[in-house]
Amino acid sequence: MPKPKARSKNSEKKRDKNKRGLDRLHAFTLSSLTQEFNRLFAALL
Repeated sequence: MPKPKARSKNSEKKRDKNKRGLDRLHAFTLSSLTQEFNRLFAALL
């Protein structure tokens, strides 16, 4: 009985880690896009 429980807990932890990594990736992408947009905007002015 404890084995499947531990496995589900482990997969839950893994999923949480993946979600955190995706959030970090999204934040990085958003910030880099913002920087690129600011650079282009500054070049236009």
